[in-house]
Amino acid sequence: MPNFLKIILATCLLVTRINALNVHVADNIDDIISFVNEIMNNSTNQDQESLKMSAEALDELKINDKENYADIVDEFFIDQPHEKVTDQKNTRLKGLINKIDDAWGKYKTKDLEDDDIMELADLPGSISELYKLYTGDGDEDYPSCVAKDSRPNACEVEMDNQSRLWKLHQAVVLSELRGLILNLRSGSNPEKAAAHAILHSEEYILATYNGFKASPDSHYRCAPEDHKRGDTFTEFLGLFQGILVNELQSSNTKSNDSCTDSCSSIDFSRIDNCYTMEQGDSAEEYCQKNPCHGQIFNCNHAGDTTACETRGSDDRRFEWADTQEMGFLGEKDDCKQGKEIYLHEYTRPLVTCPVCYCTCSEEDGESDALRAISLVPQFADIDENKVVTGIKFVEKDNLIQIQIEQSELCAYGEIVPDSDEFIDLDKIKYIDTGIGGFKMKTDDGDKMLTDGVEFKFITATDRKLYIDKLVAPEGEVIVGVTLAWDDTDKAIELKILSWPFDYITGVLENRRPLSANDSSLNWINWQNTEDPIGAYGQERTPIDMSELDDPAKSKGYNPEDSEPNQEIEITTTGYKIDMARRTIPYLDLQPVIYEEVKSPLSGLELIYKQQNGFGGFLAFKIRSYKFNDKFGCEMSETDLQKYKANFDDPIFLDIPTK
Repeated sequence: MPNFLKIILATCLLVTRINALNVHVADNIDDIISFVNEIMNNSTNQDQESLKMSAEALDELKINDKENYADIVDEFFIDQPHEKVTDQKNTRLKGLINKIDDAWGKYKTKDLEDDDIMELADLPGSISELYKLYTGDGDEDYPSCVAKDSRPNACEVEMDNQSRLWKLHQAVVLSELRGLILNLRSGSNPEKAAAHAILHSEEYILATYNGFKASPDSHYRCAPEDHKRGDTFTEFLGLFQGILVNELQSSNTKSNDSCTDSCSSIDFSRIDNCYTMEQGDSAEEYCQKNPCHGQIFNCNHAGDTTACETRGSDDRRFEWADTQEMGFLGEKDDCKQGKEIYLHEYTRPLVTCPVCYCTCSEEDGESDALRAISLVPQFADIDENKVVTGIKFVEKDNLIQIQIEQSELCAYGEIVPDSDEFIDLDKIKYIDTGIGGFKMKTDDGDKMLTDGVEFKFITATDRKLYIDKLVAPEGEVIVGVTLAWDDTDKAIELKILSWPFDYITGVLENRRPLSANDSSLNWINWQNTEDPIGAYGQERTPIDMSELDDPAKSKGYNPEDSEPNQEIEITTTGYKIDMARRTIPYLDLQPVIYEEVKSPLSGLELIYKQQNGFGGFLAFKIRSYKFNDKFGCEMSETDLQKYKANFDDPIFLDIPTK
């Protein structure tokens, strides 16, 4: 075959090879070596036409549709919150990549003149400076500094740390390969140029891998500037509230003569009548303006009491109470929002019927309280290759529900831009007869839902939630989320469903429609989670919820104040501080998502956020998928020695061999 035909064939093969590449060539040193060798083999004696064709093909590799890789530093680092990583370092990083961008834009395919070659003579120095800046120059490498920076903190991040480090890694490695072609075109020593491109890239991989390992992978929402009910938070409104009651009103008390003079004796009874307060010759009947549609519990002795009782239409029962036994409960005001009343104990010889302060648990169908949690599983549409990328609490149809964000998974574990959406929730209707219930619209008509299966009423005896951290098996991403009722431990727990996927293609395996009725689904809870924390071998610890104030009064940061393997009971704010007017904790309604760059999830947590002294918020924390193992950084000993012989920059990170 004539030489010119061999050159044409080799060039065509080179272009075909390069066109088959994508930005993830930067992740594996073997792919980089192969890429560099093909350029070298097909551009013997710095053949300018072959190098131009290589440049044209390499020019097709864009990062986030950006041709100028310095823009990556702007978008993902300079414009993001940072503290440990200085503005000076970020600006220098951008400037060095920008030098390569500028040279590439001018000279990638231009017929070079002597002045052009002289201008390109400074390029190897800029490339070496970029290498030293990124790999640390003997100190901590740049990706590790980013990963360990205190900002953005866990609730500030708008993208996973790995996502932005990955973009930058691609930018520095592809800049290195651009520099290789420019150096070859300007007459640099081929062996040295290749050695620098390969060993710089190897060190970039090792530095980025360090950053990946050190990166926090979790995210939850910061406290909003203002807490707004129905917007940033909701509560189990009216579920548990402080109430004043005389023992005579209890269903446990059959007559005036059967009083026990003990408030604890009326725990878990109902208020089923009014009572007559006698003072001298006068008598006045007292009935609560806002009746308790359920049972009372946690009853304590109040004694003769003056109280501010709100109007019957109000969602609170009492503003405050001045009690003989416990002193002042709540925050006293002029009672303009209600009516001041006086409750005294019923006394007869040998019999006292005390005034008690109790907690009302709304448990009847006629109650207007928000008192139930949906246990209906939420699934991503895996048939369309969708995965869970976010989650939030919502208040809908008289229920607290969870709603998931789904997005389309694509090659290399990335998410198709603008494919995210929150999945519509099923239509559920509340039934207000008896103890209450729910029915859900289905394709086959209305379906009656079962307490403990598709929903759970929160009651005086069933009010515990588990605080857990759940992690999917390696190679799987979350495609389903649910809350479930553990009837043995009498607690609501979090569960996730994960699914395997092919990393290269991004395709979920064995795609099919998912259903709550599918008994073959392997749901993950705290008992079978991957990476279980040591605490799961111990008894759960309860979170102290005593004497806390209205969470909406807290200003500023509400830090995470829980650990996996804890439990929390739905209760009321403190009697002393708030007259137990509110049910706590509240629920954070803010969506927990990555705003800018979506990521598949490998973990999910239910957490408790609290500012000291306040009732706090239940919230979600998401954990992005970890791609640490997707880097190929081992070199053969032969390759390492071959390229080190022509490498005159220092090697900062130990290179593993195979």
